Amino acid sequence: FRSVPHIEAEAKKPTTPAQALGLVTEAKLFGIAFEYAVSPFDSFRTNEAKDWRAKQQANHVTVITQDADEKSTAMVAALRANPTIAQLISKGRASTAIWQPDAATGIIKRALYDFVPDTQFILDLKTCSDASEHGFARQAASLGYDIQDAYYTDMFRAEFNEDRRFVF
Repeated sequence: FRSVPHIEAEAKKPTTPAQALGLVTEAKLFGIAFEYAVSPFDSFRTNEAKDWRAKQQANHVTVITQDADEKSTAMVAALRANPTIAQLISKGRASTAIWQPDAATGIIKRALYDFVPDTQFILDLKTCSDASEHGFARQAASLGYDIQDAYYTDMFRAEFNEDRRFVF
């Protein structure tokens, strides 16, 4: 567990490019209203580009590059073209949030599910630089996806009295 000041400091950090790519892709795939802007600049090395990005972020607008926008669009097209994924995301709820008090500590826990289809699964969208089986396994281990799986499935079970498989 982290202290409240640590959590608050982390929440104030700007969105990383990888996080922004994931958020925009999720919004496009699931039709979620999400405010983002595609940068007219190739990079953020100039003062003009830095000022533009700062204005967007001050207005709580997520900034992505043109390249990231194109990648996001391509990922969404690939996911929708996959018959299994297309069927899974055809019915269900996107961006489902759950808050629960921890039985031992009373601390409020939260989970934000990317997509809860009308099936026995819970879907979590992940982006990665290496989508090979080995590359994704390495990322999953490094970023604690196994812990997220247990946490999210336990919270879902407690909230809905239903067991589901967590699928990345």
